[in-house]
Amino acid sequence: MLTEADDLLREGASVPILGSVVGDEFAVVRTAAQSGSEAALTLLWRDANPALLRYLRVIAPDAAEDIAAETWLQVVRGLSGFRGNESDWRAWLFTTARRRTIDETRRRSRRPTFPAGRP
Repeated sequence: MLTEADDLLREGASVPILGSVVGDEFAVVRTAAQSGSEAALTLLWRDANPALLRYLRVIAPDAAEDIAAETWLQVVRGLSGFRGNESDWRAWLFTTARRRTIDETRRRSRRPTFPAGRP
């Protein structure tokens, strides 16, 4: 049985740089993702990940992909407790990414790397 999230994913929604992508269907997609729908989570990822990576490549160019992966892990873990609209979703996602960036910066400062041959 196809869900509305599957239908939206099949339609291949275009992804603008700013603004809502899922739009009026966001509540349905969010609920489906919270219920474990892979199609709904894929739709959310396709919507947000390109902009997330652009953001991370500006604030953490050497670790953008790793931080994006950590961000999505954290988002999936916390998705069941998320409440809000599409704008709230994007704010939550980018706040999570900023926090993971801070964590990564702290981790790297505690373990400085040196060029080969230096103590």
